[in-house]
Amino acid sequence: MDRYDQDNRIVRVCGEINNEMMINVINQLLYYNQENHAPIKMEICSPGGEVHAGLAIIDIMNSIESDVYTIGIGTCASMASLILAAGKKGHRQANEHCFILLHQAQSTLSGSYHDIQDRYQRMTYINDTVLQMYENYTLMSEKELRENLQKDYIMTTKQAIDCGLIDQSI
Repeated sequence: MDRYDQDNRIVRVCGEINNEMMINVINQLLYYNQENHAPIKMEICSPGGEVHAGLAIIDIMNSIESDVYTIGIGTCASMASLILAAGKKGHRQANEHCFILLHQAQSTLSGSYHDIQDRYQRMTYINDTVLQMYENYTLMSEKELRENLQKDYIMTTKQAIDCGLIDQSI
């Protein structure tokens, strides 16, 4: 954490979302929240990554007393778009030319029939969880989300505002 970020309560989610990033982001969120309950700014520029790591970040965002203002910069794809949407309503922003992408949970399945069946059930649960979260954070219905997420759903900042994923362009 550099001095500028610390003075301005900025957390950066930049790069692939994985366990290492998750621990770093969570530690910063908890540190700022312990310091005081002023809003925290989360700048996001990420191609996405591991679902469980992203969900852990969102869980902490939702559990701390400080509001988390999210700012999409450059790319907010996959799990990064869900983190962007999970910010404090009214304070979710993205740059005018931010690349925002939503899609279904993805995985490769191999192994025995029963292993594949178990993984398929887990993937279905993860996909349904993510869809429910998008539905909670946006103005999109479950039906719209299921239709839109049949393939990569790329949106402009204006489209993200119109569907309630973010609140304003900066």
